[in-house]
Amino acid sequence: MQAAQIIADAVGQNRPTIGFIIPEVTSQVNSQIWCGAVDAAQAFDVNLLGFAGYELERPDGFKAQGNILYDLICAENVAGLVLWTNSLSNFAGSDAAKKLYTKFPAVPMVELESSTTPAESYSYRGTGTLIRHLIDAHARRRIAFIRGPQGHQEAEHRYRAYCDALQTAQLSFEPTRVVLADNWFEPSGKKAICTLLDQQQATFDAVVAANDLLAIGALQELQFRGIRVPKDVVVTGFDDILDAQYSSPPLTTIRYPLYEMGWQAVEAVAAQITGRTFIRTPFPVQLQIRQSCGCLSQTVVRVVAENISVTDECERALVA
Repeated sequence: MQAAQIIADAVGQNRPTIGFIIPEVTSQVNSQIWCGAVDAAQAFDVNLLGFAGYELERPDGFKAQGNILYDLICAENVAGLVLWTNSLSNFAGSDAAKKLYTKFPAVPMVELESSTTPAESYSYRGTGTLIRHLIDAHARRRIAFIRGPQGHQEAEHRYRAYCDALQTAQLSFEPTRVVLADNWFEPSGKKAICTLLDQQQATFDAVVAANDLLAIGALQELQFRGIRVPKDVVVTGFDDILDAQYSSPPLTTIRYPLYEMGWQAVEAVAAQITGRTFIRTPFPVQLQIRQSCGCLSQTVVRVVAENISVTDECERALVA
């Protein structure tokens, strides 16, 4: 018996099954999306079948073997699919992910990220919010940008937001202050700072990175070189992963509703399957202000505002 048929028999035919292509399901970002998808599946009485492989064309061959899971997807075992093009295309680019989807012409599909134009995307709106904060609250004028991998849609949206924010603030765009990261991980953030300082001889008073891991890598390299964050250079990220809260200093970043993204995507597929009308709405973004941009800790702000003694605040934290 073929593997696809085994899956079809296992999930049964009593209720529709939605497939979810989600690489690296245990990552800090993806796990929250998956939780939202699981809860939505229960709420709308559908099966949820996760195809938890890895990114397309991943260079480390061992993990790349996990992508054989995608060959099991067919109309016999799923009634609909949730796709996450950007997560799949970290190494291969968006075109490779879209080519994968052509293998499932008979299956209704919903993209996890629902924006139809760059300006509507959470990436564009969030990056613009970050840069405006640096300009308005901290008077930063020489802002460097670490781009995500080339060809990645959300990375391009974040870069476009950077360019547009500079133009709106009437700040000059300097090519030497922009560097393209090889991938989304910390070593690429460190390498980006080396490129900016050693090769491009860039001068800057702020670094905006396309995600938190790149920002943490950049922060570490700046500190290694004796450049103080945030006194000399401020650093920001994007995603609000757990590591952002515990970096030193804690990272100012953008939070977006990962759980709700997973929920809404499953609800949208379920609506397609059952013929219901469902209108998706843009995801809100929230600026998470921490010390890496030069702002005070929110706990310190609250202590001052509410005139709470430091001793009382420490005792409250210990109890919590």
